[in-house]
Amino acid sequence: MTCGCDCGCTPGADGRATSVATDPPEIELAGPDPRGVDDATIFKALGNEYRLKALDLLRTGEKCACDLLGAIDVSQPNLSHHMKVLCASGIVRARQEGRWTYYAIDERGARHAIERLAAITTVDEAAARGRRRCCDDDACGPGCDAQASPPRATASSHAHADTQHERSSRHATH
Repeated sequence: MTCGCDCGCTPGADGRATSVATDPPEIELAGPDPRGVDDATIFKALGNEYRLKALDLLRTGEKCACDLLGAIDVSQPNLSHHMKVLCASGIVRARQEGRWTYYAIDERGARHAIERLAAITTVDEAAARGRRRCCDDDACGPGCDAQASPPRATASSHAHADTQHERSSRHATH
């Protein structure tokens, strides 16, 4: 006879329900669908040395947060923040087991990040060929000089340059 709560209770010798000790359930913490993550979120995740260290550690497989904490010189709240950013990017997934959180690289998210990097850094040759530069064919209007010299320095920029030159000269003589 059980209590009806699906908790694994069994009747004791006295007929009352007693709980059976079981491991807490494993909970997969759902990360975002990587296809829906914007580029800024993906590249923010990759733009921090601690997050890159965490990713490097995760290359060898799933790690408990306590293992990451021992290997990366940050506080527990900082680690939690960094892992939250990595999970939000879709590159890392987390799962909760009891009171511990385990992290692993999500291959779909990593593949998506690689695809987005390729997409935003690939030159569109067809568009580049069809595009006219501003100074081609007098496109920028009267007075445009395609061979324009660099902007002329103002008096204040000359004073700044002279000050920089004086500092350089002093360092060179000492």
